[in-house]
Order: sequence, then C-alpha cells, then structure tokens
Amino acid sequence: MLLLIESMKDLTSPILFLTIVFVLVITKRYEHVLVESLLPLHVSMEQGWLQWNKVGFNCRLMIIETT
Repeated sequence: MLLLIESMKDLTSPILFLTIVFVLVITKRYEHVLVESLLPLHVSMEQGWLQWNKVGFNCRLMIIETT
C-alpha cells in the first residue's frame, strides 16, 4: 500500500494530519464517513483521490493499494 501525499500547503496541524494517515493505513478504510467522523472537514472522492479542505488546512492524498 502506498500513500502519495500531494499539494500539502498551509498545514496548521501536522500531528492531526499524521494521525489521520495512521488511522487510514491501520484500518485500511478510506470511506469518507471515517474521515468525516475524525474531522469536520469537506471530504470527497474524485478519481481515486481522497481530498479534504479546511481554512488553513489543505491536503490531497492518493491511495494506491498494491498486491
């Protein structure tokens, strides 16, 4: 499994970000319900990209599952 982190800017809470990535990797759950339950952020899936945005926090992850 590979997480490709793209266009990370204005990251005001790196510990929170790393916690989210850790939970996603450990649980292998990428449903936006999980992310929304962690943070009150706008979450969307678009062509394999998991994105969430908030004022001062903008991150985009690409999740690739390898066999």
